[in-house]
Amino acid sequence: MKCLNFIVLSLLLILPQFYSHRHPGFAQRLQIKPGCLQVPQIYTEAPTPTPTIIFSSLEEVGIEDIRRVEAD
Repeated sequence: MKCLNFIVLSLLLILPQFYSHRHPGFAQRLQIKPGCLQVPQIYTEAPTPTPTIIFSSLEEVGIEDIRRVEAD
């Protein structure tokens, strides 16, 4: 029984090395469509003007501070 298990395991490890990915049925079994492999590239421009990012500490930030940063 151990011999049979060894033979089956050996075949399972060896056979995939000889299986060609160019095999006629390979793409059909994986259901790959060539058009699906191309990912469309979408280019989006940044909004104008670019939003201001304000980094602050844990202290309170008032509207005056925000206006001062925007003015700079």
